[in-house]
Amino acid sequence: ADFNTISRSYSLAAVSASSYAGGLVGQEGGLLSQSYAGGSVSGEQYVGGLVGLSNAAATISDAYASGAVTGTGSGVDVGGLVGYNSGTITRTYATGAVTGSLVVGGLVGHNEGSIANSFWDTTTTGMSQGYGSNSGTFNAAGLTTAQLQNLSSYSSTYAGWDFQNVWAPPNQVGQNNGATVAHYPELYAFLTVLTIAPNAVTRNYGDANPALTATYYGNLKPGDSFASLASLFTSAGQFSNVGDYAITASGAAVTSPSG
Repeated sequence: ADFNTISRSYSLAAVSASSYAGGLVGQEGGLLSQSYAGGSVSGEQYVGGLVGLSNAAATISDAYASGAVTGTGSGVDVGGLVGYNSGTITRTYATGAVTGSLVVGGLVGHNEGSIANSFWDTTTTGMSQGYGSNSGTFNAAGLTTAQLQNLSSYSSTYAGWDFQNVWAPPNQVGQNNGATVAHYPELYAFLTVLTIAPNAVTRNYGDANPALTATYYGNLKPGDSFASLASLFTSAGQFSNVGDYAITASGAAVTSPSG
C-alpha cells in the first residue's frame, strides 16, 4: 500500500495479482497526480487499470489508464481506472477494455467516495456503465472515442482541466493541421510538445485586421529554443461579413541541443 505522494509517474508493465491489482499502485492511500498506467491488469478482486483500491484518505487527480482490465475467477470490484474507490478522484479517464463478473464499471468497480470531472470511453472499455455499484458521489461521463478525441470541442468536454500546464489537448485524425494519429488528452509531464493558441481579437467592420498573436505553452526540454514562431492566418478580410472567424497557426519550429 502507498500512503505517500506519487506524481509524474507511469507504468507500462502488465500486472497480475489475486487482489489489489493496479496498473500503477495496488492500494493507494496518499496523493497520486499527473500519472498514468498503460499495461494490462488482471486479478480476482480490487482490480483497476491505475489503482486496485483507493482508500478514504487517497486523492487521485490528473491521471488516466489505458490498459485492458480483467477480473479473473470471481472478478469482483473491477474498474477501468480504480477497482474500489473510497477516496477522491478528479480529472481522470479510462480507455482500456474492462471485463469481470461482479461490480464492474468502465471507470470504477465500486465507488463510495467522490468522483468528479472524469470520463470513460464507452467504445473501447465496452462498458455503458461507469461503475458497478455506487454509494458515493459519481460525476463522470461515458463518451465515445470520437467525442473524447475531438479537438474542436475539447475545451467544453474537459471543462476545468488545465490544458496550459498539465494536459496536452486531444485530436482526431485530420485535426490539428492534418494529424495522422489520433490521441486522447496526454500529460505534458511525459511529452516534449508545444501548444500554440491563437489569441482572440476583435475589430470594427471596414477596419484592417489587427496584429495576430498567439500564446505558446507546453513542455520543452532545457536548452530548447524557437527557430521560428508560427505564422497566423484568418480568412476574415477588411470587408468580410460580420461574424466569428477562425485564426489558424502553422510553421513553428523548435531547435534542441540534442538534435
